[in-house]
Amino acid sequence: MALRRGIGLALLLLAVAFPLCVLAEESALWSQADARGIGAVQSLQFATWDGTLYMGAAFTSPNEVRIYRMGQNATEVGTLSTVGVPTIALSSSGDLAIAEVADNSAYYSVTVWNLPTQTTQSYSTVVPAATMLLGVAFTGGGVVAVYGLLGEQYRQAIFWATGDTAVSTMPATLSSSRWYPRGDVSMNASATALGVSDNTGVYTWHPGSKACNFYQLPDVALLDMNPAGNLIAAFSAGDHALVMLDAPSGTELWRQPLWQCLSVAFSVDGSLVAADTPDGVVSVFAAQSGNLIGSIDYSSRGSAYSSSSAVALSYGGEWIATVFDDHQVLFWHKE
Repeated sequence: MALRRGIGLALLLLAVAFPLCVLAEESALWSQADARGIGAVQSLQFATWDGTLYMGAAFTSPNEVRIYRMGQNATEVGTLSTVGVPTIALSSSGDLAIAEVADNSAYYSVTVWNLPTQTTQSYSTVVPAATMLLGVAFTGGGVVAVYGLLGEQYRQAIFWATGDTAVSTMPATLSSSRWYPRGDVSMNASATALGVSDNTGVYTWHPGSKACNFYQLPDVALLDMNPAGNLIAAFSAGDHALVMLDAPSGTELWRQPLWQCLSVAFSVDGSLVAADTPDGVVSVFAAQSGNLIGSIDYSSRGSAYSSSSAVALSYGGEWIATVFDDHQVLFWHKE
């Protein structure tokens, strides 16, 4: 009896120290609808135009970008080969921006592929080829921006938009005491706000106003900013937790225990945030409350570890795309 009481007390203490996610909101289930295996997956992104949902996927080996129309399954509707490793952004007007470095080029170039007309337009940039490119995005009015990390041990965050004659550099220098600055840089397309992470915390930076703020959080390995630019989801490897921050103030809104994480992403409408883990489980949380909405478990396929893992969610999480074993995109549809 004393042993049972001791075990019960220990379990109670563990539950308090490491609370489980409670399905306080409507539980959602996703079933696999399709799969595509092309090459090593670099990035995934959903967008809707003319009432139809599309997804863009960037691959290497071979270097190319593919567009899928989402219906009962994923139907390929376009392919564009690239010289360098592609990074993409998909807009709601049917434009796809591709940033890459061609052979022997000193700078990145950007190609905007208009999918309805199947035409392309190229732009030269002043973003050095030595940049660790973190993303490309549309900022409205046809402006395309490129952002990444540059300098010794990639400790400078930089930003460039079409029409700029030079790159903008974040005034704060990133820390890299144990590793290169980790994580992602996400841009709010309306306010041009960026979130940058390193192993000491999260920075928010507005290239236009030069404003830069810092929020302490140990060993931030991944982050994503919601489309409105007011929320930042960050995975802290130091705290083993997915943490939601209020971007303007840096206030922590909620956190969920998470031992490891491969990728973090908001849905297109910003209502949900997903975390993909090495054990083959994608957990989907309500962005505002942190409540667990549902999860996808594809661990039965074997190890889900991917060196270039990505996860993407459509509006409201109707569709979710995940990467398995580097080269295969799995499509999941909400039941």
